[in-house]
Amino acid sequence: GLKSIRNEEILSEVGRYIQGEYFWLVPKSSVLILESEAVGNYLKDAFPRIAEAKVEKVFPDRINISVREREFFGILCNDFFLPEFLGTTTPAGLRNSDPQCAYLDNTGFAYEDGPNSYGSLIIKLSTDAEKINVPSQVLDKSLLDEMLFLKKRVEGMVGSGVVGFEYLFRIPKETKVLTGDGFKIIFSREED
Repeated sequence: GLKSIRNEEILSEVGRYIQGEYFWLVPKSSVLILESEAVGNYLKDAFPRIAEAKVEKVFPDRINISVREREFFGILCNDFFLPEFLGTTTPAGLRNSDPQCAYLDNTGFAYEDGPNSYGSLIIKLSTDAEKINVPSQVLDKSLLDEMLFLKKRVEGMVGSGVVGFEYLFRIPKETKVLTGDGFKIIFSREED
């Protein structure tokens, strides 16, 4: 279903894709030669917010398009980008003054540039990534699943909402959970 993208935008983009002819004879809009998977992939490239696009041919002259948008997880920012000479230690208070941020879905895919988030309404995931490539898969889904698990556990045990996470690629063995009460809880990612 569509939440952020309008039907008209999808139809306009499909219209662009099927414009013209093959070999000046066969219209690209012909349902007989239209490749459903190619149209779906084209839509996902045109709208990174789309997680899945299915195109079904309906003979003789129609197609049905069903779209599923990405599920929002939070905002990913490279707050902790540090020069290489600092190594793996993060001096207290040293943060990137102009971080790049992106909207992140529940699979770890950064689908659109986003604002730097403050407060407790949106989960913010701070990293030390040098650059966040948008759109692209920036985090492993298993890491996000682990963070969701930690969020539920912390909220259940502490009674305080989780407002963010800190995950440093230079120190991948730990995840920090930030609570609404201002506490930072460090979890080891190593199996015991």
